[in-house]
Amino acid sequence: MESNQILAKYLVERGVNEPKVMPTRDKILKDENLLAMVAGLNLEALKALVQARVDEAREELVMRAHPAEVFVLRQVMLELTAVLDDQASYAEEYTRRQQQKDQPAPEVAPNPEDSSVNQSSA
Repeated sequence: MESNQILAKYLVERGVNEPKVMPTRDKILKDENLLAMVAGLNLEALKALVQARVDEAREELVMRAHPAEVFVLRQVMLELTAVLDDQASYAEEYTRRQQQKDQPAPEVAPNPEDSSVNQSSA
């Protein structure tokens, strides 16, 4: 129990707080408006944001990180760059859904057997 308190104190001192509740992948894919917003993000702006955070993590890694933090900071850098891949996959999904909406539904040809059954029963 005491080790948990020590860890909690350490994390607070390092500036790690409780994570904010963020939308999950499922929520993004189920909510058409949210998916449209994610798909419509300006890619250059998103790259600049991610790069700024990666640069901060890199500086922390090289200049100030304790040896135990190296693995965590490397993982942070990987996760941040994965945001770009996520945005691309959401944009592809949004485009696919829009194309499906724009395509007219195929017409179903009447089944000739159904009309003969209806005629014989009349």
